[in-house]
Amino acid sequence: MREKIECKFKTLYDLGLQLLTAAPDSDLGRLTVHHCINLEEAEMFFGGSFAADDAWRGPKYSLGILRVFMRNLVNRAQSPMPAQAMESLLNDISSQFQSELLRTKNLADHIENNARLRQSLLAVLEHGHAPDGCGDYIQWLSARIEEYRHMSVASIDPESVLHQLRQVAHDRPTKVPNVGIALAANLFADLGIRVVGKPDCM
Repeated sequence: MREKIECKFKTLYDLGLQLLTAAPDSDLGRLTVHHCINLEEAEMFFGGSFAADDAWRGPKYSLGILRVFMRNLVNRAQSPMPAQAMESLLNDISSQFQSELLRTKNLADHIENNARLRQSLLAVLEHGHAPDGCGDYIQWLSARIEEYRHMSVASIDPESVLHQLRQVAHDRPTKVPNVGIALAANLFADLGIRVVGKPDCM
């Protein structure tokens, strides 16, 4: 089993390198927004991505959920912060601080003067704001990941999924500020909750 997994990873990794090093105007190059000038740069790009993600996951997976949320928050038109700036901020914090508490505190401190980002972040971290009696939205999203992790397609209830997306995007008691239905669906998809399609891929 491990050999099969390693083989699949290598296949995907090699494909990723081909995508990153393809000419931007080629059929293959047009499939990605990221481009590297050579194979060495592409390998460094992947290495940096893996290191950044590992720093926000591991035993403290809640930080991984928070990272995905913050990246989604700026992944749109008229963003409150450039996506690249958010990525750099998250990477810097993960390299400077080891504890979950310090990383979260420093993230909040860095966006203190950005009203929209801070409003959304505080709502996600606020105890009691999430649906279903969860402590906060990080716990609620973690529960959604587990809910759909092994669920068969035949078992998915579309109305239930839509209700959950509306809890994030519309319902007054639980709404996350500055997050609409499309961004909520995108957040689910980026967290690996594949019961919804990413709106920009539909």
